[in-house]
Amino acid sequence: MREDQVIQLCKELLRGCSEESLDNNSSPMPSYLLDIYFRVNFAKELANHPMSIMISATLLRSALTANEDDRIRIESVQQLLNTDSPFVELVLFGLLFDEDELMRETAVEGLAVIRSQNLELALSIISDDEFTEIPDTLRKALAGEYDSIKLYHIDPPPDCQTSD
Repeated sequence: MREDQVIQLCKELLRGCSEESLDNNSSPMPSYLLDIYFRVNFAKELANHPMSIMISATLLRSALTANEDDRIRIESVQQLLNTDSPFVELVLFGLLFDEDELMRETAVEGLAVIRSQNLELALSIISDDEFTEIPDTLRKALAGEYDSIKLYHIDPPPDCQTSD
């Protein structure tokens, strides 16, 4: 894929729901869902190319954008994990501060999957989280109980070890 095509994919992922896409009623699927479906696929397509700083930045921004659809944010995190991005832990820590419980849960799952060396810091950030499963997941990871952690939003990358 040429660089201009990769740039176009980055722009498509970050563009959000346009007025035009919301007004197009020619699809059997609601237009906003169709838009989300295409943008999730753009994230997957970007990850198929050699990871450049531009692609990492696009996925990072998409993952951390609070008013973005959760499916797109989670897929962006998944692709950062799958491509072993050097920025994935930074994104996951940023998501620990997210207002959305789903994104905090995704962050904790991601930190467990990558077996972050900073789990104690992560636990200190979210130890008072109102959703008790979130800190409980980190406590299991700190205890080395990776096999007992249920993953709801993140799949382990293909090359990731899942047991000790």
